[in-house]
Amino acid sequence: MNSNSSYKKQEVITENWRKYSKEKKSINEKKQNLDEIQLPLMNLLVSFLLSLDSVAIILDKSAKKFNKPQLTIMADAARTFHLQFKKFHDEHPVVTKIMLAGDMIGAVKGKVMSASLDAIAKALKEDEKSASTTSSEVQQPTATPS
Repeated sequence: MNSNSSYKKQEVITENWRKYSKEKKSINEKKQNLDEIQLPLMNLLVSFLLSLDSVAIILDKSAKKFNKPQLTIMADAARTFHLQFKKFHDEHPVVTKIMLAGDMIGAVKGKVMSASLDAIAKALKEDEKSASTTSSEVQQPTATPS
């Protein structure tokens, strides 16, 4: 009977050791997961918010082209939000870096989106400048009869 009791004690000790090992492994995995927190596509969002000035230019041009005053309101809101976010971005660089950490996919998508929006806005500005230059050249000063 003594050997049976000893066997049961050994079994209990072994089972407790297995539970402890599993819990320790689980805790270590959770700690590792906390160290690797990422905010998926946060780079894309931040890039979009920093490109809101280009979006505002696109909305302004669209408002004029399609005669939609709602787009002008949206452009004004985009400019206002852009200024506020840019201020936050400049004043809190550490927070911004934490938001962007480890998000490679969002970074690539954000750079492509920003470059596209900036190129469209630049083309619209140049188009508007050339159109205003051409229209001023076409208009001839008219002499008023005296």
